[in-house]
Amino acid sequence: MSGVLAKDRKINKDFETIIHAQEMRLSMTSLLFRDFGTHNKKDVIRQKYKVHMYEDSPEEEYRWLLDEEREKISVLLGQLCSNLTGANSIFPTNRSELQMRRSLQDKAICNCFQIKAELQYIVTVFNVNVDKFIPYSDRLDYEIALIKGWRQSNKKFMPTIRKNEENKKREELKLDEQLQNELKEEILQKLLEELNKDKE
Repeated sequence: MSGVLAKDRKINKDFETIIHAQEMRLSMTSLLFRDFGTHNKKDVIRQKYKVHMYEDSPEEEYRWLLDEEREKISVLLGQLCSNLTGANSIFPTNRSELQMRRSLQDKAICNCFQIKAELQYIVTVFNVNVDKFIPYSDRLDYEIALIKGWRQSNKKFMPTIRKNEENKKREELKLDEQLQNELKEEILQKLLEELNKDKE
């Protein structure tokens, strides 16, 4: 029983990167539903961008920007989780698959930085409490660290990959030798046939 539990703990640790990303996505989705915690939207737009806007101006005059940012961050969060899931689904047996796995991990890191940039843009444009955004920034930094650590573990696949490459090379040499032997037999058979014809 203890062996099974230890195995389960190991699996959970291996998946920490993905689990943390999924939890972060849920947490940030809540932020998106709350318009990033923005307030006094019209006043901020008037002061920062010198836009003529009355208190009774329709919400559509500024709502598009929030909707656009919400969409961007939502897409990036989805891409982050998809890239992590894709990388985790690849158990590399050759260098090409290993490179594909690493590429998806790199894209996930890029997604984290892109999300941070969009959050910074929201803080700059709207009147929000910056302190409320610090936990999200910290979680993104932690996710980046997790992915980089996970990416380092790709090295563990190299012994298997090298072994597969050696086996493949051995098989190719064996096949090449077999083809050469078959070719020799075929040539010898033709020579014997020619000799028999000459005797006749």
